[in-house]
Amino acid sequence: MGFLKNVLSSKQKEEEIEIRAAHKDYKYFIKELNINENIIETLTKDNLLLKEKGEFTPFNDWGVSMEFLDKVYLKYSINQKVSVIKKDYLTGLEYYIKGWDEEDATYSDMIAMVSLAILFEVSDAEINQLIEYVDKTERNSNLKDWKPDYVLGYLLHSRNANKVVPDTVLIPSLYQGVVELTQLNKEEAQIKMKDYLEKWYELHKNDPWYNNHKKQSGYKGYWCWEAAAVVKVMGLDDTRFKDHPHYPYDMVHWNDEKID
Repeated sequence: MGFLKNVLSSKQKEEEIEIRAAHKDYKYFIKELNINENIIETLTKDNLLLKEKGEFTPFNDWGVSMEFLDKVYLKYSINQKVSVIKKDYLTGLEYYIKGWDEEDATYSDMIAMVSLAILFEVSDAEINQLIEYVDKTERNSNLKDWKPDYVLGYLLHSRNANKVVPDTVLIPSLYQGVVELTQLNKEEAQIKMKDYLEKWYELHKNDPWYNNHKKQSGYKGYWCWEAAAVVKVMGLDDTRFKDHPHYPYDMVHWNDEKID
C-alpha cells in the first residue's frame, strides 16, 4: 500500500507541474527529452566512427545541432530555466557553425538559431559566427534559389551594425509580416505583433511540424522565436500578447530581473 501511495503521489505531482507549452503534459515532455538525449548520444558515437572511417561530413555536425535545437524547444516547453536552456543552445551552436554545407541550407533552422541568439543574448563572437554563416550562405552560388533575407539581416544587424540588412525576403509568404512590423513605430508594432501571432501557426500549415501535437511523439512546442526576437530588438511592450500560446514571453524577459 505504501508503494502504491508513493506512485499515486508522484503521478499527482507530475499533473500539478506547470509547463509552458499547450496540448501535452509534463510526462510527455520528459519522455521526449529522454528520446532526444538518446539520439544525441547515438549520433555522437556514430560520428566518431564516421571520422575514423573518413566518411564524416558537415551534415553530421548539422544533424547533432538540430537535436540540440529540439532540446531547446523541449526544455522551454517543460518550463526549465532559460539560463539552463542557454547552455544547450550554445552547445548546439558549436555544432551548427561546423555543420555549414555549401551544398545545402535550410531557412527554418537558420531563423531559429539567429532568433535564439538574440533572445539568449549570446556573445559578440557567437553573433559574428552566425553572421559569417549567413553571409557564406548568401554568397553560395550552389544555392540558386537562395537570396539575402531581410529578417536574418535585421536581427543580426541589431547586434553588429556592420551586418547589412537586405531589401529582399527569402520566404515572403511566411515572413513579410515580420518585415512590416519592424518598419512601424512601437505602438503600431505592438498591435500588429498580436495579429501576427494569431496568424503564425496557420501560416506554417505546410511545415512538417504542423499538427505534431496530434501525434504520439514528435511534438516539441509551437514557439515563434522570431516574433520574440523582434520584440526584444524593438523594445516593444508585450503586455497585450504575453499569454499567447505561441509567444515565448519568458525567453524575452529571462534576464530582465532573473525571472527564469
